[in-house]
Parts: sequence; C-alpha cells; structure tokens
Amino acid sequence: MATEVKPLVEVDEPNTLDDMFEYSRPPKVVYDATIYEEINGEVVKFDPQEALKRDLVVTDTTFRDGQQARPPYTVEQQVKLFDMMAKLGGPNGVIRQTEFFLYTANDRRALDDCRALGHKFPEVTSWIRADKGDFRLVKEAEVHETGLLTPSSDYHIFYKLKK
Repeated sequence: MATEVKPLVEVDEPNTLDDMFEYSRPPKVVYDATIYEEINGEVVKFDPQEALKRDLVVTDTTFRDGQQARPPYTVEQQVKLFDMMAKLGGPNGVIRQTEFFLYTANDRRALDDCRALGHKFPEVTSWIRADKGDFRLVKEAEVHETGLLTPSSDYHIFYKLKK
C-alpha cells in the first residue's frame, strides 16, 4: 500500500471541525470504513466492526479530564472514587487504567493513597505535558505508564500556542 504524502499547508483560520464537535452534544467519532495507517514502515489495519466483537475495557480520565471543568477533587474524594471504580470494574479490570496528574503535592498524595489500596485494577497511570521536567515527575512517582500530550490541533496552535 503506497502512502500518499500531502504537503503541509499554512492556513489563516482554524478548522475547528464543527461538524464533529457540536457544542451542544458530546464529540462523535465517525468510522465508516477500515482504517489503514503506516507505523514504522508497516501498514497496520484497524477494522472498527471487528473491534466491536472484542471485550470492552475502559481507560478512565476522572482524575485528569474530569477535574478540568470543576473544582479539583480532594484527595479523600479521589480515593473514594478510585475504590468505587475498582469495585465497578470487577476482578477482570473492565476499568483497566486511570490517569492521574503529577503536578501538585495533592496530585501525588492522591496517586499514592489510591495505589496503597492495593487494587489490581484500575492500574494507576499518569499524564504529562511534552515538557522535559515532567518526565522527572513520572520517575519520582514510579509510575509504569504515562500519557504524553503533544497538542497539534488548529485549536491549540491558534488559540493556546498563539502561532
């Protein structure tokens, strides 16, 4: 499968994908065909219809995204929610992972107190910015997996980075 290379185009206005991100509804993801992507020189095929036949697992973002639109949870609230997620997800870990920030003392305390409960699931993971200093936080927290944000949408480029 040959990969078509398209030139980078400088634009004056952002494409905020209003047809997919209607502000009165949750974002939608449209998969209308098999998806092919080249990764490290190898074509990887993803069939959304086939994926529907697999077991469902959830990566929770309550302690990350869930806190951005409300006052931050207290450490005690986070521990209680984490404990409820472990019970809700059951012994097979339907709620497989949950992501934590690492930036403040309360973030670390919440992460440590949740791990101290000893639940196999959800696995505690972290989430950091693409910033060299943030990698130190992951190492200090001894987290085995972290998500790394590198925003590249028109929204981030035009409105957050102001480029």
